Amino acid sequence: MDQVLNWPFKLKLASFVTKSRATAKSTSRKLKAPRHAHESCSLDTRIRPSAAGSENEGSNESPDHRINEAAATTIEDVTTTPSAAPTKLLSEDATSANIESDEDSGYLNASDNSLSADDVATCETSIKSRSSSDEETKQQHNDKQPSDDSSGSNSNDEENSAGSSSSSWRLDVPSKVETMSDDKLVEMLKSLGEEFEKLPEQVDRRKWAKSRVAELFGETLTQPLLDVAAGHLIDGDSGISMDQRPDWLDPDKFRRGQIFARDYQFGISYAELISLFMVFSFEEGLKPLIMTSQSGTPFTAFKRYLSTGCRVQSWYTSDPWTKGTQAYRDMKAVRMMHAAVRKRIEATTIPEYEAKTRIDDAWCPTLNVIRRDFQSTCPAPAPGQCPYMVVSKYPELRGKKLSQGEMASTQFAFVGLVVLNPKFFGIHASDEDLEAFCHTWRGIGYLLGIEDEFNYCRGTLADVKQRTIDFIEYWVKPNFRQITPECEHMMRCVVEGLQYYFPGSTYETCILDLASVLNLHMPRLYNSLSYQAWIRHNVI
Repeated sequence: MDQVLNWPFKLKLASFVTKSRATAKSTSRKLKAPRHAHESCSLDTRIRPSAAGSENEGSNESPDHRINEAAATTIEDVTTTPSAAPTKLLSEDATSANIESDEDSGYLNASDNSLSADDVATCETSIKSRSSSDEETKQQHNDKQPSDDSSGSNSNDEENSAGSSSSSWRLDVPSKVETMSDDKLVEMLKSLGEEFEKLPEQVDRRKWAKSRVAELFGETLTQPLLDVAAGHLIDGDSGISMDQRPDWLDPDKFRRGQIFARDYQFGISYAELISLFMVFSFEEGLKPLIMTSQSGTPFTAFKRYLSTGCRVQSWYTSDPWTKGTQAYRDMKAVRMMHAAVRKRIEATTIPEYEAKTRIDDAWCPTLNVIRRDFQSTCPAPAPGQCPYMVVSKYPELRGKKLSQGEMASTQFAFVGLVVLNPKFFGIHASDEDLEAFCHTWRGIGYLLGIEDEFNYCRGTLADVKQRTIDFIEYWVKPNFRQITPECEHMMRCVVEGLQYYFPGSTYETCILDLASVLNLHMPRLYNSLSYQAWIRHNVI
């Protein structure tokens, strides 16, 4: 900064920052709008003011402190009308709870510890007692009314309406009290895996897997996510030769997607960088990266992702369908590396695998702050919505690694945010260009061994966008509520290692940029920024 800014400008900037920080502190309970609110994607979100400001208040009774308290008291009454939730996120029986959770959440079931067992019992007793009292009152009222009097019928209707209004205070027990137990989910997943392994050779395993997964989780997941979930049962390499071109390949459209990627290289690269945080939120998907020990420090992460970036760049500048080209050789090398990792994991016992994928001294200084923000702004999953979460608790359920499902999830990191909100990353392109970009990655996925029915980029641009929205709303956001130390450690190593290519970026600013794209509210993290980080995030 000293080499860029002259002293007069720095003095003005310091004054501006001081005033801005004072204003931000006095209104810390207010929602922070996305930096690109007019460009943010139309993801389903329900947010309300957070009580984060109280955590930053000092103990000295200064005038600013009293002003902050007065502002916070005024803001406390502000409410935001929630928007409609995804159609399948909650069951029909799920009702919202009119209580404050311990995580200050604006969502139904947003806190895993919102209600203790005693609280639930008290709620149920209160509901039953209130219901009995209302029934007795209604019965006494009906006994006094003539049965054949039409006015009595109208009076009863008014009484019922009044009764409904007067009983609106009742606390409906959240749906999470009735959630599927881990034991039941484990039993279902075990049975699914055993049935799959015992299938006769003449049975179409892919068709069976998709049908069985839809039967088990069709009430809570959308069709695109059911396909990804079924892909976790299928080997990650299709076995198709790289010299065999698919019937759906359009060479001109593929090249147009390559040109688009070259024209917006920096924006696409930054979208891929912050998308890694979403991919790392899948605990089981992160473990193979930890096990390889090739990105667990800033330096090793720099080498690994520099190599990955160079390979991807060759896929954009050369013809991967022609044998002997640089893109073809890089594609083949990556496919062989994936096969080696699969073989290495399969040869590892469960205890060894768990030991090698655990980071004892994780680098995660902001874990608690970020986790609390995510628990306040991200929805909790409905029963059966995130079946993969139970695998981390029960290692014996470990299935195939680098499966078709995991390969498709990795594809999401390369295209998801680009097609969902391109303008946020400085990409001003037509839908035809974006669809060509998806077609390019459909071809790249094919060459890496992803089968067509599990390819994340199959279908039209609208299909890919909807698949991305479902992936984020149903899986990524619930994952954020349980961010692990390993996730922050690995992501910090990536960001710090790539400082040479993304100067000024920090882990915190990357998270805030991702939150802006996903329309998430992160007041605690934002208020924890240093002056330098604040300037980098808002000015530079």
